Amino acid sequence: MLHPEREAFRAQVYAYSLAEIFQHLQLFDGAVKAIIATVAFAGLREGELRGLWGTADTGTISIFGGLFPSSLEGPIDLSNLADRSIEPALRKVGLNWYGWHAYGRGLASNLNELGAMIW
Repeated sequence: MLHPEREAFRAQVYAYSLAEIFQHLQLFDGAVKAIIATVAFAGLREGELRGLWGTADTGTISIFGGLFPSSLEGPIDLSNLADRSIEPALRKVGLNWYGWHAYGRGLASNLNELGAMIW
């Protein structure tokens, strides 16, 4: 095991690979799967994700509402979601949780690997 300071630094700079993202997506369904996919493939930060608002009638998305609401009808608490659902599920299958930012850190590399045109 790494020294605690080195482990904290690693968590701050870690970028999930495309293979890791697909492993994560296979563990979940519904809103959790959609949240992970949105963060991983749109590169959104936590605050941006909480602010997404979708409208089914026009198919548009803007940054003013709650596409992923909580049971309390406010934006979902991503830290709570990670603590209660994501981290335990990953740990159960031997995977590490490096936080929401780790999805976005590898965005360009992952999109390139999927064949997207990255300029």
